[in-house]
Amino acid sequence: MLAGVLALLLISTPQALAAILGIDYGTEWFKMALVQPGKPLDLVLNRDSKRKTASVVVVNGLERTFGSEAVGLSGRKPEQTFFAAKQLIAADFDSALAKDYQKMYSNALVEHPLTGKAAFKYDDPKHGTLSVQEIIAMQLQHAQELVVESTGETVKDVVISVPSFYTPTQRQSMIDSANIAGLNLVALVNDGSAIALNYGMSRKFEQGKEFHIFYDMGAGSTVVTVASFSQGKGFGKSKPTEINVLATSSDPTLGGSEIDVRLRNLFVHAFESKHGSEVSTPIRDNRRAMAKLLKEAARVKTILSANIEAFASIESLHEEVDFRIKITREELQEACKDLRDRLNVPLNNVISAANVTIDDISSVILVGGSTRIPFVQEALEEVATKDKLARNLNADEACVLGTAFYGATLSSKFRVNNIRITDSTNIPYRAVFNSEMTGDDVVSEIPKFSPVGPKSTIQDQRMSDMTINFDYYTDKWIRYSSATISGVKSSINKINKDLVVDETPLVKAQFYFDEFGVPKIHRAVAIYNTTNPEYESYLEQLSSWEQSVKDEEAKTDSTSEAEAKPRTPKPKVQQKHIIERVTLKVNSSTLEKRSMNGDALQEARDLLKRMNKDDKQRKDRETAFNSLESLVYQIREIIYEDDFITVTTKDERAKLEKKADEASEWMEDNSNTAKTPQVKSQLENLRDSLDKLVYRKVEKENRPHLIKSLEDVITKSRETINNYSEKYTEEELEPVKDSLEKLEVLIEDVSLWLETKLAAQNKLKDTENPVLTIESIVEKSQSIQDAFTKLAAKKIKKKSTPSTEAEKPTDDATADDDENQEQDDTNEKAETTAEQDDPDAKENYQHDEL
Repeated sequence: MLAGVLALLLISTPQALAAILGIDYGTEWFKMALVQPGKPLDLVLNRDSKRKTASVVVVNGLERTFGSEAVGLSGRKPEQTFFAAKQLIAADFDSALAKDYQKMYSNALVEHPLTGKAAFKYDDPKHGTLSVQEIIAMQLQHAQELVVESTGETVKDVVISVPSFYTPTQRQSMIDSANIAGLNLVALVNDGSAIALNYGMSRKFEQGKEFHIFYDMGAGSTVVTVASFSQGKGFGKSKPTEINVLATSSDPTLGGSEIDVRLRNLFVHAFESKHGSEVSTPIRDNRRAMAKLLKEAARVKTILSANIEAFASIESLHEEVDFRIKITREELQEACKDLRDRLNVPLNNVISAANVTIDDISSVILVGGSTRIPFVQEALEEVATKDKLARNLNADEACVLGTAFYGATLSSKFRVNNIRITDSTNIPYRAVFNSEMTGDDVVSEIPKFSPVGPKSTIQDQRMSDMTINFDYYTDKWIRYSSATISGVKSSINKINKDLVVDETPLVKAQFYFDEFGVPKIHRAVAIYNTTNPEYESYLEQLSSWEQSVKDEEAKTDSTSEAEAKPRTPKPKVQQKHIIERVTLKVNSSTLEKRSMNGDALQEARDLLKRMNKDDKQRKDRETAFNSLESLVYQIREIIYEDDFITVTTKDERAKLEKKADEASEWMEDNSNTAKTPQVKSQLENLRDSLDKLVYRKVEKENRPHLIKSLEDVITKSRETINNYSEKYTEEELEPVKDSLEKLEVLIEDVSLWLETKLAAQNKLKDTENPVLTIESIVEKSQSIQDAFTKLAAKKIKKKSTPSTEAEKPTDDATADDDENQEQDDTNEKAETTAEQDDPDAKENYQHDEL
């Protein structure tokens, strides 16, 4: 993941514009940051106007609930509420992770029939299980919906941060999740690298190389990253900021959720001690009660981070028994004593792996919500002194901001400042193939914390196709994928076989870590050593050239320098043998039984489509119900308003109120069974009844000023026609005579119409429907304006009046007239030029009165 990275200012390029969404998908929360061309990067708010959304979804049949609403339902529907799905990503059904998850949450886990991984039981005839990938995909799709609601833009391109300890299996599961959600996953970025990037963006390191540690303790895991920061070579602002991720260390199960469990255990023990004799069944068997206690534990933990004591309280917790207890910070710390001992292990490990000392470290920067817990900070001070602990990054947002910026660096649609980050491998990898020459397996190992970026090369002289296997190491070597290189034997046919020195080529393959952090073959070629057909000719030319040089040198002694001829150029050097490369075909596949195949992915996508369709139908129904309910309330209020009473009769208001009451009763009787079309029908009928009466109110309010406006139009139109008669002669007005006559008739007709309608309207009561309507007034006014527009489009040529010689001008007057004539000539020339440039310009000034 060697990348030239970015800056605070994102500038769009002239290419097609698109946005990139960065997602920090955590165990307890997920955050989103959007990069848009021409706009500042910022976090996306959810429906609660919060900057983070709970990583929770409730699935009830095809109905889903997300975020804070899902958390609120967790106490009532614990088996259908899916918390912390990230903890189970790529976990085997019989793994310790799956067993720990079942102790914490109430979901029923089953073995996925295709992958053997942990999955959730799902009561659906077409879909018996919900994979972890599907649960995560639902939340990723929900994140996309939140972006649309917040910005109005549908974003397909996403970058997601993942823990650095993720194996290729876990990374592939996240890729599958994005695939199911219909998103274009641009890249996966290690969360520690994203945080380091966010730290380096707003800082310069002119004083020399600095080492910083990022201690990230979230809800599900703890990841510690050490990185170096320095200013590269260059001038002024062109100097790049160089970030090198040196090492990482982690504890995949050490997080705030484990503390929640310890706190819940304290609550359970307190309930059993105080109320055990009052209940008939163990509280531990009550899933709803345990879910409520876990939710309360998370709340109390937050309080204890700032206070030395707090109260936990739940009404009717178990068998109608209320629960209330005071808990102290000291009691919580005692319950988490074993966790405290684990806090410094990854910190010590990362310092050792990076080959630095704590004295070399400039700061230990705390990120992640769980680093706010007092005993966590106290434990870290045992390794890093208090002055080294820093909170100069936003603990909740640093990762998602770095993730979004990283996405911007991968797109050609953004131009970003010069910051370079070099990531490192976080687990050991190896490439294994069987050598045809020796018959032995050849292993090319990539040690842990090797820089990511440079391509590695594997080569073997062989005639047969080649298979390269990729393994990764956790507690043992696990074969993840295989790449078959084919076409070796036939590759010789693509070159001149007669020139080949050795028909057994050297097969060379290059592999690298792709944008998702997994090894991938970049290119494979067959290399042949061939004879250069021009080599013999080159030798002859070279011999001839050498002889000519000798001859020229001999002549130089007897010839002056001015008479000497230019020396013959030396022939271009030719090699005896030429290297020929033939590109080979590479086919990669995953070997480990962990990935959802094509059919499974399509089935998962189809399930989400069914759920999305159901969500839309349900939302449409809810919207219709809400609109109907709002309309009922509106009617019950409007029938008592004075301006509505003025335009309606008592009987009409009574009938309208009755219809509103009937609609309200219908909603109560059919709230669970009514279909959306039925609700919309009720809504339309009730709205029609209201609109017929509100129509009078609107007409009464707007009629007076529209009448005044039409009267003004009539008056001004008459004045304009009179101006025409005064300004132009009958001969000049001849081309527009018909238009003027029609306009005069129209004005008089509208005036008479208004007078007649106004008299009729004045005879009506306010409770009767009007005869002089807003629509008709606007229509008449518009008809006059349209007629004037047509008149203005016609040309009126004003003729000049010949001068008389009744008075003989004086010399001074003559001089003045000559001067004026010159000016008139100048103006006429200017007008003539303007007419040539714009044929309509001549007439523009002749219709000012319009």
